[in-house]
Amino acid sequence: MSLEIKNLTVIYNEGMEDEVVALKGISVVFSPGEITAVVGEMGSGKSTLADHLNGLLTPTKGSVLLDGQDMAQARKKEITRRVGYIMQQSEKQIFCQTVKEEIAFAPKNFGFSEDKTERIISEVTSELGLEEILQSDPLKLSFGQRRIVTIASVLAQEPDFLVLDEPTAGLDDFATKAVLKLVWHLKEKNIGIVFITHNFDYAFAIADKFLVLKNGLAVFYGTKEEAKKYLY
Repeated sequence: MSLEIKNLTVIYNEGMEDEVVALKGISVVFSPGEITAVVGEMGSGKSTLADHLNGLLTPTKGSVLLDGQDMAQARKKEITRRVGYIMQQSEKQIFCQTVKEEIAFAPKNFGFSEDKTERIISEVTSELGLEEILQSDPLKLSFGQRRIVTIASVLAQEPDFLVLDEPTAGLDDFATKAVLKLVWHLKEKNIGIVFITHNFDYAFAIADKFLVLKNGLAVFYGTKEEAKKYLY
């Protein structure tokens, strides 16, 4: 399994006076069981990159490949299932009335059997400690709990890769530690993680590789050891 971007270039309003080049020729391979931290200042292109990793947007130039197949030519539903995406404002991904319904939505939407759906709900809620709030309204939970519920709902679709856009943003220390622990657990399950953050400390705590963006350019891509020399 592989998730790869080749010469990814993204231009907004191409050919117009307000043209913006958001990404410029980015090439990276994301692998199963590996955490890649994507870091950079605001406006560096991190979220634009995230939006292209599960086919939400089509590149201006270059390509995004899932197991060697260009996403532009693949079935969008299959891409969405295999590459889970937690947006920065993850609460906008919640729309069911109970936590259980939220977790069950993806398996049902992707045609999983009722037995498999129930098994997944049981496994995910047990792993993430959500058993006591299954019947709760997710929008009435704490900010940290809502983030965990959103991650749980995406994990229920059994993705091969998970893209997390600023997953610790707005969380207190307790919730942040819970999310970081969860990300490490997912790595151990051989899920490839793309961890987008502006916080170098969190990135160094869990990442195997680093992609550093600046003004849409990849100014560094390599291992944690190399990144320490580059960033500090």
